[in-house]
Amino acid sequence: MANYEIVSHVDCVRPLTRYIQCFAFPIGLLVFSLICNLIYMLGSRQPVWGTLALYTMGGGIIGAALATLPGFVDFLLIHDAETKSLAWKHIFANVTGLVVFVVAFSLQYQKGSPSPSAVLLSHFGVLSIAVGGWLGGGLVYVNCMAEERVDKLEKQQARTTEPHRSGVRRAS
Repeated sequence: MANYEIVSHVDCVRPLTRYIQCFAFPIGLLVFSLICNLIYMLGSRQPVWGTLALYTMGGGIIGAALATLPGFVDFLLIHDAETKSLAWKHIFANVTGLVVFVVAFSLQYQKGSPSPSAVLLSHFGVLSIAVGGWLGGGLVYVNCMAEERVDKLEKQQARTTEPHRSGVRRAS
């Protein structure tokens, strides 16, 4: 049976560092736009919160749309059927969240201030990107984005527990 703890090795994440930078800021902007909308809706009613929510939501949408490019390239490189299935779910959750935020942005832009429907949609958008992030974490830490990496790490682990030719086991 495979030891899946070894998959969370640092080498697994190192190639994804630039991609992680691509989506961290859009997620932060989208979540912050929801927070700004909530501050506006729950009592502040100061226009600056609605404006700040609109601009951060717009920046988050643009950033998320740009982050789909390296994500799609990674998706094309996946050959394992199980990993591809998980990647499809990851894509679906994130694209759904992006579309929901685009609709919320449109509603808020047309009205000029946060509306209950735009705030509700922002909640659904955050939930959707949270699910997408969880699925993406599964791709990185469980599936390691490539079956070759898992095979390589399992072979390395097997070599360290093999006996020497003399029949004496290596010291651990």
